[in-house]
Amino acid sequence: MTDISLENKTAIVTGASSGIGAATARALASAGARVALVARRADRLASLAEDLNQETKRSDAAVALSADVATNAGVERAFADAKTALGSVDILANIAGVMLVAPVLGTNTDQWRRMVEINLMGLMQLTQKAAEHMVDRKTGHVVNVSSLAARHTSSNFAVYSATKFAVAAFTETLRKELIGTGVRTTEIMPGIVKSELAQQIEDDVIREDIGRWMESVTPLEPEDIAEAVLFAVTRPPNVAVSEMIVRPTNEEL
Repeated sequence: MTDISLENKTAIVTGASSGIGAATARALASAGARVALVARRADRLASLAEDLNQETKRSDAAVALSADVATNAGVERAFADAKTALGSVDILANIAGVMLVAPVLGTNTDQWRRMVEINLMGLMQLTQKAAEHMVDRKTGHVVNVSSLAARHTSSNFAVYSATKFAVAAFTETLRKELIGTGVRTTEIMPGIVKSELAQQIEDDVIREDIGRWMESVTPLEPEDIAEAVLFAVTRPPNVAVSEMIVRPTNEEL
């Protein structure tokens, strides 16, 4: 069996204040990695960092770095602060995202812009910085957690799905560009997962409909996706897990 120890490895996890991001940070830290927790909610990050340091009995298991990766300045600060705290970056897990689903017609396009900025631009810019650093070191792993919406779309999901289709194209192209560098990429596409994403939907009817739909299929736990991330980044150097779809057993899509 493959050794799942990440001792002496370092990782940046975005979206670490809740859900899949927090679960992934916990999984990586539990496996021995030192983790930079990146999100906007500083209080949640500080609490998670304290918990991880106590759980692992390591004072440097996690560090909280509040930043908004939807902005250029936020990306610059997050990566610079992570490098300072960790010394180097072996793993980048891009998990930050928003799901502001709504019809195309009549929707305030500020919602579209926010999704593009967080789900796509922030991910791509942070990936660029991390990948350049990793190529210089001839080792590293970029994990982009997108969505099953990168393969299937539905009414009201046009722009959300568009960002996820774009993440899929970006990650696959980057995989090809990085061949021979020692740096690997993985796209993980979760189906329905228990999270705070649906709470962000402004339309009451759509939010309630999605809530009922999610409960009808018994959604995954964030830890289920964290385990997929951990699996991908602990394969031997000759193995690249390029794509993974992880969905509830009862999800039809």
